[in-house]
Amino acid sequence: MRNELLPCPFCGGEAAPTAHLTYSWFAPVCKSCGVRGPSVHIDSGSDPQKLRELMNKADALWNSRVPANAGNERTPLAGGPLD
Repeated sequence: MRNELLPCPFCGGEAAPTAHLTYSWFAPVCKSCGVRGPSVHIDSGSDPQKLRELMNKADALWNSRVPANAGNERTPLAGGPLD
């Protein structure tokens, strides 16, 4: 079962699962801006079931990104100007 890929975090474009067999990786790649998601190494001699698992892992990594505004919230320190 394939994971549905979320839109590109940079441009909102559609991502496509991509295999680069020369360099032995799977990763989603945005069709609009070309950004590549986290890649998963393909072991030499992997059987079809293992290849599906690796593609699903790459898709899951793409979809598990940190929200765009994460870490941007500022919390005042104790003793600061808001105390």
